[in-house]
Amino acid sequence: MKVIAVITKSKDNYYGIYVEEDLPGFGLGGFGFSVEEAKEDMLLALSEYKEMCTERNLPAPPELEFEYRYDLDSFPEMATQRENVEHPLSLYFST
Repeated sequence: MKVIAVITKSKDNYYGIYVEEDLPGFGLGGFGFSVEEAKEDMLLALSEYKEMCTERNLPAPPELEFEYRYDLDSFPEMATQRENVEHPLSLYFST
């Protein structure tokens, strides 16, 4: 299942990431002092959720493929790049 993970930046330079889509039975997000830390935190949360499902004999969550998008409104330093982006909310990165 391909999902969109939106990367945000707070005014105090803390990063967050969350999945836009409704996932079956859980939400998914992460936080960190860098974009990479936020991604790692989100992937750790997903791994821990899968482990919990296994331990409790619950259905496993779907396999996820992430398309990362930056919320440009929370990244003022990227303002010059906004002019070159078709979608005004985001820059797209797939993994």
